[in-house]
Amino acid sequence: PDYQGVVMALGNLAAAHIAMGKLDAAGAELDKVTAHEEGTSDKDRSLTLMRLGELQRSRGNLAAAIELHRRAVAGSKELHGENHRFTANAHEQLARSLRDSGDTQGAEQEFRAALASYRGYLPNGEHPMAATASYELGQLLVRAEATRAEGLRLLAAAMAMREKFLGADDPATREARAALNAAQGSSKT
Repeated sequence: PDYQGVVMALGNLAAAHIAMGKLDAAGAELDKVTAHEEGTSDKDRSLTLMRLGELQRSRGNLAAAIELHRRAVAGSKELHGENHRFTANAHEQLARSLRDSGDTQGAEQEFRAALASYRGYLPNGEHPMAATASYELGQLLVRAEATRAEGLRLLAAAMAMREKFLGADDPATREARAALNAAQGSSKT
């Protein structure tokens, strides 16, 4: 049970359980991962902190989620630098928690930081996960007239990336297409 591969698999299982809404199972799994990490010299706990934060966000404990996600960002930046996929993902997780807490300005800043990290990680910035950051930021920006055009561009970019990586009929691609069409429709009225 203490083998690193088993601990990683347990963390991945916890992430799947969070996505499925099986929060008690995810919490128990993350408790085991955390206990293992506390007994090792490995300093990279950013992925576990992100998952713990997502668990708290899913439970509605937004202050705890924000604190955990801020720690994940700081830890990932320290170990991997700003231009790394883990740091980008940590920024994105923090952005969601901030958005859900009502801090749209903070969420916008963190979604932008996530996109910048993805661009620094890959020259064209077209990491499959960057599509989600583009989608989420686009959804925030289309709400205000001053940022609507940028929001539409981000939604279009998210749709194009999802189509490229996932295919035209993937549910995530359809989600981005529907959001773009809805935002374009609302800007015409």
